[in-house]
Amino acid sequence: MKVALRWFLGLYIILLGSEELFRGPGLVYASAICLLLVFVTGLAVHSVRIRFSFTGACMILFGVVAQLSIFWSVDPDRTIYYASVLAQLLATTWITATCLEDNSSLELIAWWLMFSPVAPGFFMIRDFLTGSHTSTALAQRGRDLGERMSFAGADPNLSAFRCAVGTLAGIHLGLNSRNIYRKLVVFPVAAFITFSSLLTGSRGGVLALIGGMAVLLFNSAPRRKATVLLAVAGFTVLLVTTIPHLPNGIASRYMGIETEVTSGDMASRKFIYKEAVQSFNQDPTLGVGYLAFASASRRRGGLGLAAHNDLLQVLLDLGLVGLGIFLIMLGGIAWNAFLAPAASRGFMLSLLTCYIISALSITLISSKFAWAVFGVILGVGGFKRTLAEPRTVEWTPPPLAGGNSGE
Repeated sequence: MKVALRWFLGLYIILLGSEELFRGPGLVYASAICLLLVFVTGLAVHSVRIRFSFTGACMILFGVVAQLSIFWSVDPDRTIYYASVLAQLLATTWITATCLEDNSSLELIAWWLMFSPVAPGFFMIRDFLTGSHTSTALAQRGRDLGERMSFAGADPNLSAFRCAVGTLAGIHLGLNSRNIYRKLVVFPVAAFITFSSLLTGSRGGVLALIGGMAVLLFNSAPRRKATVLLAVAGFTVLLVTTIPHLPNGIASRYMGIETEVTSGDMASRKFIYKEAVQSFNQDPTLGVGYLAFASASRRRGGLGLAAHNDLLQVLLDLGLVGLGIFLIMLGGIAWNAFLAPAASRGFMLSLLTCYIISALSITLISSKFAWAVFGVILGVGGFKRTLAEPRTVEWTPPPLAGGNSGE
């Protein structure tokens, strides 16, 4: 039953990616049913249980504030929808965290995290090689991505975040495996995912991947630092050699990061930040309602886009009250990452770093995959004492003052 539980949980992670990337209503129901199967199977094997923790209490409080924001939201219908989705996000985090009990369960989840972006990546690379683009659905929604690759209308920045997590999971699996054949599988798959990430044109995604790999290198065991350094160097060479050969519309985004920050509009983010200041001045305490900033911006004649920053998004949606709760929650997640066993601490910290860097430039607060990553970090941090080997101290009597007792 425990094996079935882990496979159901892995399938759920795959479906989360499919749901967000394929945008199919049928997959939404499929992921919800799979989550229910995980919950029922977990109850059967006593893996899903209530863990009282300060971080969990903050998550519940955050959900309550989001639900209550319906009463003062500028767009109640939108807030009602996303507040109901938040309930599934919190359930995803809780169930993921409670199902992780040992290293074998973490290893299986790492495999699922690695393979979750492979199918979307395959289609993006196929379209890249054939010269076709998949941004039609986004263009119909008023967004022209030019030559940037996405899949079936999904936000390319979300695709890049998933690819970064998949790459970090692959590197972690390769470093912790003594089987050379497994290394020959995971490292090429991770390189494939990295190339897929580059096609999205997401600069934040690439920076998140680089930051995550740097954390993996810093936190690796001394005997593995050479292997980690070789892997990081290989992926760095892949990035440097690939970017100049990408289509001009994508390559210019990576090559012009410094110019965009100093003299550009940072892909309209500077205009969004100006609107954010106005919105915060009007509703500083409780905000405009959970994920209702885009609607508030549209009503004021603005761009009508999300804040493209999780902290800013929470501040605008739920005010200083919601931001305070969210920061405490993130602090608890970070603490659990540091509590993780030594063998997986680097991986947990790299996932946390990947989220933080990505969340500085895109909105991940409504991503089920991001909340599943939170659950992985909380789960691994929670089973440290389970994995710790019991320490036994043998008492040895001190020698007699006279030396040999026979004398």
